Amino acid sequence: MNENNPMAMGSLISALAAWVIGGLGSCAIMFFFPPLALCTWVIFFGGNVVAVIFGHMGRSQIKASGDLQGGKGLATTGLALGWAGVAINLLMICLFVALVVAAVTFAPDLAQTLEALMRELGVQ
Repeated sequence: MNENNPMAMGSLISALAAWVIGGLGSCAIMFFFPPLALCTWVIFFGGNVVAVIFGHMGRSQIKASGDLQGGKGLATTGLALGWAGVAINLLMICLFVALVVAAVTFAPDLAQTLEALMRELGVQ
C-alpha cells in the first residue's frame, strides 16, 4: 500500500478544521459572544485557503511521484471543501459590503422617516 502524501492529508485536515471550528463555530458562537465570531471567521477563511494550497501541492507531488504516493482522494476532497469555503467567504464579504453601502446610502432618508414617525406618534 502506498503511503499518503503529507500535503494531501494536510489539505483535508485543514479543510475539516476550518469547517468545524470556523464554520460551525461562527454559527454557534454568534448567539453567545458575537465578537468571537470574527475570530472563528478568520479561522474559516485561513483554513480554507491553506486547504486549497496544500491540496494543489499534494496533487502535484502525487503526480510527480508517478502515482507512487497515495492520497489523491484526500487532496481532491480538501480542495473541494477549501474552494467551497473560499466561495462562501467571498459571498459573505460581498454581502457585508452591500449592506454597508446600503446603510450609508439610505441612512439620511431613514433618519428623516423615523423622526417624522416619532413626531406623529408624539414621542419626544
